[in-house]
Amino acid sequence: MSAPAIDEILPLTPLQEGILFHSLAEDGARGLYVAQYTVPLEGPLDEARLRDAVRRTLVRHPHLRARIHHRASGQPVQVVPRDVEPHWSVAGPDDGEAVLRAARTGGVGVEGGPLIRFDLVRDGTDRYRLAVTAHHCVLDGWSASVLLREVLAGYAGEELAPPVPYRGFLGWLAGRDRAAAERAWRAELADAPPTLLAPESGGTAARWATVVRELSPAQTAELGGRMRSLNATLTTAVQAAWALVLARHTDRDDVMFGSVLSGRPAELDGVEDMVGMLVNTVPVRVRTGASATLADLLADVRARRLALAPHDHVGLGEAARAAGVDGPPLDTTVTVEAVPDVPPWSRDLGGLRVGEVGCEETAHYPVTVVVTPGERLSVRLHHDTSRVPAAVARVLATQLTRVLGVIADDPRARPGDIEPCDAQEAGRMLDAGRGERFPLPRRPCVHTAFAEQAAREPDATALVFEGERVSYGELDRHANRLAHHLIGLGIGRGDWVGVRLERGPHLVTALLAVLKSGAAYVLLDPDFPGARAAECVRATGCRTVVSDRPLPDEVAQRDGPRLVRIDDPRLEGAPGTDPGTPVDGEDPACVLFTSGSQGRPKGVVAPHRALVGSLLGQAFARVTPSDVVLQCSPMSWDAFAFELLSALFAGATCVLQPGGAPEPEVAVRLMGEHRVTVAHFSSSLLNFLVDTHPSAFDTVRLVLTGGEAASPGHLERLLRRRPGLTLVNAYSPLECMMVTVFRRVTLEDCLDGSVPLGGPVANKHFYVLDDRLRVLPPGMVGEVYLGGVGEAHGYLGEARLTAERFVADPYGPPGSRMYRSGDLARWRADGAVEYLGRRDDQVKLRGFRIEPSEVETALARHSGISGARVLVRTEGPGDQRLVAYVVPPRGTPPGPAGRRAPPAPPPPRREGQK
Repeated sequence: MSAPAIDEILPLTPLQEGILFHSLAEDGARGLYVAQYTVPLEGPLDEARLRDAVRRTLVRHPHLRARIHHRASGQPVQVVPRDVEPHWSVAGPDDGEAVLRAARTGGVGVEGGPLIRFDLVRDGTDRYRLAVTAHHCVLDGWSASVLLREVLAGYAGEELAPPVPYRGFLGWLAGRDRAAAERAWRAELADAPPTLLAPESGGTAARWATVVRELSPAQTAELGGRMRSLNATLTTAVQAAWALVLARHTDRDDVMFGSVLSGRPAELDGVEDMVGMLVNTVPVRVRTGASATLADLLADVRARRLALAPHDHVGLGEAARAAGVDGPPLDTTVTVEAVPDVPPWSRDLGGLRVGEVGCEETAHYPVTVVVTPGERLSVRLHHDTSRVPAAVARVLATQLTRVLGVIADDPRARPGDIEPCDAQEAGRMLDAGRGERFPLPRRPCVHTAFAEQAAREPDATALVFEGERVSYGELDRHANRLAHHLIGLGIGRGDWVGVRLERGPHLVTALLAVLKSGAAYVLLDPDFPGARAAECVRATGCRTVVSDRPLPDEVAQRDGPRLVRIDDPRLEGAPGTDPGTPVDGEDPACVLFTSGSQGRPKGVVAPHRALVGSLLGQAFARVTPSDVVLQCSPMSWDAFAFELLSALFAGATCVLQPGGAPEPEVAVRLMGEHRVTVAHFSSSLLNFLVDTHPSAFDTVRLVLTGGEAASPGHLERLLRRRPGLTLVNAYSPLECMMVTVFRRVTLEDCLDGSVPLGGPVANKHFYVLDDRLRVLPPGMVGEVYLGGVGEAHGYLGEARLTAERFVADPYGPPGSRMYRSGDLARWRADGAVEYLGRRDDQVKLRGFRIEPSEVETALARHSGISGARVLVRTEGPGDQRLVAYVVPPRGTPPGPAGRRAPPAPPPPRREGQK
């Protein structure tokens, strides 16, 4: 643009700079920060006269003609051309919608294009629509009302007062003390955590929708009166209410959102008639947990806003930078509308009637809340449906009006007393979390379910191990002989029997034999350090251990358990018939040890009912007699029981991998040799196999994965290679056995960025509850509680811990319990559940559940360590490691020898899947 064609050059305000940044950064997001105001007109219209009125309005406000240009230094400025002809078009009824849509999505822009345009649509005889499409860089909502008022007044031929120059606002802005403002915002936002309600867009184009809620006239009047009595404003009430909604949806008590202010300083004469971009968005930080009552919260919000009001000229981005906030600090904004309430069409327009102005606009943030005062207070929640589904948006808007209603009714109420949802919604969520019901056997016992299958098909192959095949009949007879021998030693119901054997047919025989004797088994992995094995023996009080080798010295003490050799030739003389020991489904079947926070493992006691009920008749993993199931999970995981028993209960063949831990190369060989059809892998192992041995899945029809967050990219590759594969993402803490929630993964799931958890299996249930055990609606973050047939009895010898984690179920039958998992999740709008992490510092790594504090306690026993901190560190994509940072005793320099010395005793190995 040549110099003579330029009328003036204007700087950008802080908010304009922020809008420009986001507009340029959102590659391909056409129409971002664009508003289209549409005025219906009915009656005789002089089109030329209307266009001239528009032109004269642009003469009055030359900055509306500005275009954004960048100086050689890169600094953006507003360049105002002398040409005052408006960007004007006229469209007929056939192409009117297309013209308006094109104006919204590309008719104005910040890359050298016009920032405002006018389109007249002829809808029919004497029916028109005047559309003003403007970028937020040049016009805000208040100014749009003033602009339309002036255009129609000009059309009516009225003489208008001289315009209030926009330069006056820019001059006022330039005179602010920016250093003082930066200090104030730095103090306010110090250590503020980002508050992000919605997931990243992932490049998906925004799709906008609006949810509208209203307060009744009585509630609206009551809210206004209540705010006056508290010496507060409606804006304060809305900000406090939205903070509470955000706190519940993000599970935080320190939240932040943007507040859109009119930006019209009272000290500027005539500022209410100024046209331009004056609004500003400032961050509002609210600590909801610090207030005992709603009145206290309102007072705190009011005081903080009053203290920061002199610095509200600083834009959101500038305030965040001053505080050193990295990344986006927030993704929601709130506006309490304050627009001139003077209709521009009350004058004589020559018979032309003016309808209600409509507005369509887009924004950078996925949620924007607009509250409009009136007889009925209106809440309009605009949301990007690609990031905030409609069901979640409805919950947000409903909760906001619910909180405003409570503020109006009783500001002395505690914030936590506000119900997260009504009874109807709570009932719907409870139903969604309950699996279908079907009856279990009268006595659901593991060995009984196996024996029934062995009786049906005694010659079918039950186990395959290193070239050896064992039929169901053989396995049953071997287990019966050992069971009779154990009973002869005095073993029976209520006893614990240790099993210390490598994976193989002997291990399976011993487990079944212990159960047939009426006792419960304690798996003592041969790889356990002696001290660890001794701890498990001590915790259970077991007096007998079945093994094929001598016991470790720590176990084989003078008063230690007796050893029963599984290879004892005398077993051949024992009866091969079932001993018929009476066992109930509530009798313990096993104890599985998992990481504990006190430096020692805790034992989860699983009854027969939990093992049998988690498998029999379950739709998530229907195994048939023709299936071949791979068993490779460590025997101390509940996945070991799933892989073994899902095969033995169904009459399928179970292929046992040699060794204690999964060996990828061995597993791949076995899958190919035996044409495995069903397999279960932790997410880490599955990712590795997909990367390195994708052909290993060519014979598999069903794959289950779990233990940690699934990798969408790996699952997608697997499904594309094997389109007919049933791929199940499974979730359950050890305390609820094997699988409680499952989802059959689809390609669409893999494209969402995270694979959801899905729904409950049969005879199990789960809830997402707040800290008062109230049911939460979609979108709100809460803790996962689980229950049903898979629920464990509790922790062995840990009555207090059991009472803390297995709590009364307020939504179940009398006497029922539910397990408090410590996992955080939220319901999605589609009925799936999204896992969000832990409430404590427990971590899940390569399928192992680890309490860092247990490792820290073990490290602290070392004489060369005075302090330790254990964290999971990501070394690269998919490469996470448990790392300990240790502090040597005072006066002892750190060195390689000290760092490598093992703690004494060694830290216990962590077990327990998921």
